[in-house]
Amino acid sequence: MQNFANARLLGCSSMRFRKGFVGPIGDDLPSLVPLIFSLIIFFASFSSAFDVFIGAKEDFESAILISDLAASVAGDHFITSAEEFYKNCERVSLYGFFYKASLIELKEDFAPLDVVKLVNENKGAYKVDDKLLACPVEIDERAKINKDTKLTILFLPVIFQDPTVTAGLASRPMLLVVVVWR
Repeated sequence: MQNFANARLLGCSSMRFRKGFVGPIGDDLPSLVPLIFSLIIFFASFSSAFDVFIGAKEDFESAILISDLAASVAGDHFITSAEEFYKNCERVSLYGFFYKASLIELKEDFAPLDVVKLVNENKGAYKVDDKLLACPVEIDERAKINKDTKLTILFLPVIFQDPTVTAGLASRPMLLVVVVWR
């Protein structure tokens, strides 16, 4: 009995005097559950908003990158020869991205452009003296695109001075098609 008397002095008592008492955390448990649940919802929504921000930032960076790339390849929008086109393409340096720049002739019966075939097979790119006006001409197998690849595409009007034309319009209106992907 002496042991129980000292226990009461220390603030400890037997369970028969403290019915319904679970402990310091046990009494607060009903109020902690909504707090923890609301913290989980807050951090999940914060993480989701951050993911959307990162995606928009990557799209914006690729748009800036493709405009710089197109401006570098197009030069002053008047391309005088295939050699000038290739020289402009050599100035391009991209890290972490793949790209394809091609000249497409504008005709009255301009057909829809299949970008996948343009990038992978150079289908639709303009030829001058067996020189294909596309850079890079060949693409690695690992860099080839498919229908699910996320592309950023820019069409830029340019004039190409075709040296092979002997009669008719030597300065041809063309589209510079620039495609960038990861």
